[in-house]
Amino acid sequence: MENVILSLKSQIPANWKETYKDFNKLTKAETKARLKYRKSADQSFTPVLDFIYILNANNEYFNVKSDIENLRKKILSEDIKDSELFAKKLKTKLSKISGATKVAAAIRKIQKQLRPGKTDVDKGLVAHEKALKLYNDQATWRLEADKKIKSKLSLYLSSISETLGARQQPKLTRSQALYLAKCNSGHRDLSLNF
Repeated sequence: MENVILSLKSQIPANWKETYKDFNKLTKAETKARLKYRKSADQSFTPVLDFIYILNANNEYFNVKSDIENLRKKILSEDIKDSELFAKKLKTKLSKISGATKVAAAIRKIQKQLRPGKTDVDKGLVAHEKALKLYNDQATWRLEADKKIKSKLSLYLSSISETLGARQQPKLTRSQALYLAKCNSGHRDLSLNF
């Protein structure tokens, strides 16, 4: 066994340490560059996709306006328990709409002012005004973005979905899968990894 060990050690090139050091440096640089590229690619695709989801939820968002306006009547009514329940349901409805979490949080503040035993109608009305303003501000930019940039963003996403956005796709296209299978099936010299 000692002879085998000596034989193997004698096969190690004299410049092995420098070669391995250079290889290790290149491997780390490649890994760092790959991570940087992936991060950049993901950031060029994911936020745009998220924004498209928000714009796709516009119909649901606009359908809630009458409920928000009716909430004021509920706050002014004598039945505070019903008002709190209405606000709670409205908050839940808004929470499920993409991009409407800030408005849902504003409705939550109204609901908080309507709790039995801790009811403050005046603060509830002030919170309602803020929530309605927040809703209207968001409705304005949603409508404008839907008209002006949604189609351009959709075109942008479709043009990069097979390249920069490939990692966010639920599955690979056939051509991508075949390319990866072919690319990864060849022999690679791993001797420098050891």
